[in-house]
Amino acid sequence: NWNISHDLPEYALSGTYKVRKLRITRGDLDDLDIIASTINSKGFESNVSLQNSRQDIVNPVLQSISDFTITGNDGDDATNIIVSFTASIIEENLKEVRIFIRYPGGADKDFIGVINSDGSVSFSVELDPNASSGDYLIDRFIIVDLAGNSVTYSNQELSNAGLNNKWILD
Repeated sequence: NWNISHDLPEYALSGTYKVRKLRITRGDLDDLDIIASTINSKGFESNVSLQNSRQDIVNPVLQSISDFTITGNDGDDATNIIVSFTASIIEENLKEVRIFIRYPGGADKDFIGVINSDGSVSFSVELDPNASSGDYLIDRFIIVDLAGNSVTYSNQELSNAGLNNKWILD
């Protein structure tokens, strides 16, 4: 006899959860992967229905983005340029907040925010001391909560909402 259990997030959605594959690790031997149809053919269930009264079905909402603070843009090759800002988000159970910055030349780079105890999220974007002059856009702003709800704002959506969505580096 054996039993398999998996802890879901406290705010996991109600619904049917499916076992798609079972992996048995055997130390120095090869792992065994057992697919759902094999599990079912042996008389075992590969689905479980869950009702969670604490489920979180509400997407997080980006409320504001502060002004951008730029430091280190002093022409000194030894000093990185730092762009800092804070975002306010309506969500009590944040997992991760990530932004993708579009550089003036068209390249994208992602940065992960720091979730503060007051629920705000701080960003510190570090740029090379010789970073190109021009517009730096928040190309995508992605918010994920502990229940797995996720929302992505494009630069245009940020602009349409009247939120800060770019800074200019001289």
